[in-house]
Amino acid sequence: MSRLALLHHDLEWTEARLAQEFRAAGHTATLLDVREVGPTDFDKFDLVLNRVYASVANRAFDDTRRCLELLRAAGERGVPCLNDEAATRADYSKLVAARLMTAHGIRTPLTIRWPGAWTDAVEAFIDHVGWPLVVKRDTGGRALDLGRPGDRAELDRTMAARSERARHSGYAGDFVLQAFVTSAHVHDFRVGVVAGRPVFVYGRTLIALETGESPWLASVANGSRIVDHPAYDADVLATAVAATHAIGAVFNEVDIVVDAAGPIVIENNPTPNYIDEPADIERLRAAVAALVRWMEALPGRAAGARAG
Repeated sequence: MSRLALLHHDLEWTEARLAQEFRAAGHTATLLDVREVGPTDFDKFDLVLNRVYASVANRAFDDTRRCLELLRAAGERGVPCLNDEAATRADYSKLVAARLMTAHGIRTPLTIRWPGAWTDAVEAFIDHVGWPLVVKRDTGGRALDLGRPGDRAELDRTMAARSERARHSGYAGDFVLQAFVTSAHVHDFRVGVVAGRPVFVYGRTLIALETGESPWLASVANGSRIVDHPAYDADVLATAVAATHAIGAVFNEVDIVVDAAGPIVIENNPTPNYIDEPADIERLRAAVAALVRWMEALPGRAAGARAG
């Protein structure tokens, strides 16, 4: 039996259900609020499972920084983290993730930081990738402040509004610009990967955020429908496994679109959310089963706990 600490922010359905599933598998699972714990609290656990979403930055940016500090401290104290500080940095920064994809030869949209004004670097980037492009928060999620401006005037107008929302909400992170990718399918692919192996694949239909746009975004929260059994090629799975390895994650869900040249990683999601719906519950259970197998093969602390 291993003792798990599930680190969370505002408690959501997923964290309670994950704790339930780990307990059913014979392990203890304790829910810990990231705002209320310190490094020494991890000493009585064999593993820390980070469940502080990147989207927490939308309302409590400093708590994502605190989470990174706690994960680093846990690792320094010899407590394995799933996922660790390095992988979580890629979760919390689209710039970091994009650089890691590029460094490992994995296709991903070209991405730069929006510096708050037009610079030579921004001009050169847009000259290279063209319009439309995608703008999003570097740290965040659930499609907040995500958009697809089609020209300079629209980018200026929407960035002014985004910056004002960020100021009022306390968001202290950056915004990024990304090259727009045209999908060859009407849906994306989301691949769940645990310990280097794909455990499930599903898709989400592409939708438009604005009237007159062609569908381009996969977001269940904004109206995408789930495609339970999409047809896919082996290179979709290989790309997801490679992306997960590149960010150093044990558990990851990788958002992929396929364009004319093949799979391209849109985002990594090491802290995926689930909903109380039968197919999603099965995916959650599949992930937990794979994680339990990984945990039970761990040396060191977890092995000692099982022996005890």
